[in-house]
Amino acid sequence: MDRAATVKAIESAWSAEQLPTRIAYDDTGYHLECLAVAQFFHGKTWKEITWPVLSTYKGDRSACLCFMSPEAFRYFLSSYMLIAIDNYPEADVTADSAWLSLEPQKERAKGFTPSQSAAIRAFIAYMSRTHRGEPPYTDVTTLSQWDVAP
Repeated sequence: MDRAATVKAIESAWSAEQLPTRIAYDDTGYHLECLAVAQFFHGKTWKEITWPVLSTYKGDRSACLCFMSPEAFRYFLSSYMLIAIDNYPEADVTADSAWLSLEPQKERAKGFTPSQSAAIRAFIAYMSRTHRGEPPYTDVTTLSQWDVAP
């Protein structure tokens, strides 16, 4: 799949998704990074989280997915995949975080719809082909977890 087809697969797979009810995995207000992530992403759709928007986040942009609830992670992953496709290498480790969050040991990497799983596989295939030889896009564990040939 080329860039345009990969982007279309992602956009189509997430087109009907509703905003998550809970953004951060800890919503007590005591975990400062969770609080910052919840405040930043609250009320924003995945389509609104572009590189120019995400680059205004005051904390570690690459870590935001780590502080999200499973529901919010599945919802905003599409934003991060599109940022990785369209803003690499400018987005640097922020782009890498989409790939790294899909590693097999990540429990949050479960619960996607069949079309979302297909879009994730397209993303993995596209990034591993486009950035051949560049870490983390050479991680065969992630490739095999999602049944993508290296």
